[in-house]
Amino acid sequence: MNLVIVESPGKIKTIEKILGKDYKVMASRGHIRDLAKKGVDIEPRDGAGPSFEPNYEIPAERESQVRELKAAAKKADIVWLLMKTAKEKPSPGTSMKSSASNPKRPAE
Repeated sequence: MNLVIVESPGKIKTIEKILGKDYKVMASRGHIRDLAKKGVDIEPRDGAGPSFEPNYEIPAERESQVRELKAAAKKADIVWLLMKTAKEKPSPGTSMKSSASNPKRPAE
């Protein structure tokens, strides 16, 4: 099974009609993680690259959505993230990829 994650639940039926029965379409309903509200938002990083890395948390109101997405991702052969990258940049897709994808099968 292929899992397709979109931002808006209003797009699910249309995309399912286009892709067919081999695809399950779910919605993230926007961003699924935020910068940590407690503690340090950015931690120093050792090694090459940027010297700081942001700390993210999944807000309590988004936890059930993330659990559903993770469960579906574990069953999927491929996870596809469909985002409006030109408008919103990759942030919603990036947060979904790191929060909900199956580590054994990376999201596309």
